[in-house]
Amino acid sequence: MTSSPQIYVAPTSDTDIYFEYPSECPICFDGLHDKPCSVLHNAEGTRVCLHVFHQECAELVLQQSLNAGAVCPICRAPFTKVVPLPSLLSDPRGWFEASDLDKDGKLTTDEARVVLESQFPLTLSQKGWDSVWKVFDKNSDGYVTYDELVDPGSGVIAYVRKHYGRDGSNLSSGEAPDIRSNRRAWFLHWDDDGNGTLTRDEIIRALVKTFKISSDHERVDTMRNTVDSVFGIFDPDGSGTINIDEFSATDGLGDTIVASLVF
Repeated sequence: MTSSPQIYVAPTSDTDIYFEYPSECPICFDGLHDKPCSVLHNAEGTRVCLHVFHQECAELVLQQSLNAGAVCPICRAPFTKVVPLPSLLSDPRGWFEASDLDKDGKLTTDEARVVLESQFPLTLSQKGWDSVWKVFDKNSDGYVTYDELVDPGSGVIAYVRKHYGRDGSNLSSGEAPDIRSNRRAWFLHWDDDGNGTLTRDEIIRALVKTFKISSDHERVDTMRNTVDSVFGIFDPDGSGTINIDEFSATDGLGDTIVASLVF
């Protein structure tokens, strides 16, 4: 009998196992909006943190952590239940209540954005989001109430329907370049902060998404372990990152990815 993959392990250092990227599930790296999402609750029925995950991923973490006690893979907040996240468009009241972490009847910019990103592929910079938030926050008090959420002219729902269609189905996103034909472009695509280097975390994410293994948690776990094992070979200066020259070198990481992994 084959045991299920252990995608969560209690931390032994300050380094998290999962890496957080906007609009992506921190566990499998697929877009959050691609699958039903959930939030984490404690035994009292209170949401424990801001983080959002694919429901199936969060449930797997819970199942595999029952004996040790489940914690959020990002912030380590203990939780006991995975609760589905309501749809903004079909259940705005439920969405608002799920987003209102501290239950004060209003949403902060962080409360609104993290849940909105889980259902729609926002591509706004921080400056762009701040500008949109000013529109949502009609009375400029720093919060969005339920009435502001559903305001037909300036509310969050109106914004979503304008940019993603009335049913929110216009969720297209750009594809990464094919590493086999353009390795430099592939590198630059996954260089999230644009600093000319790839961290270990960025490489793991890039490989998981390039080879489309997000739904196979055992392969994702194997990918993490493989990158951890060989990273030093492709980081000759020991900087903790791989630059474009190291990546593109003969028999460098780029060559190795193309030669050893099957698409």
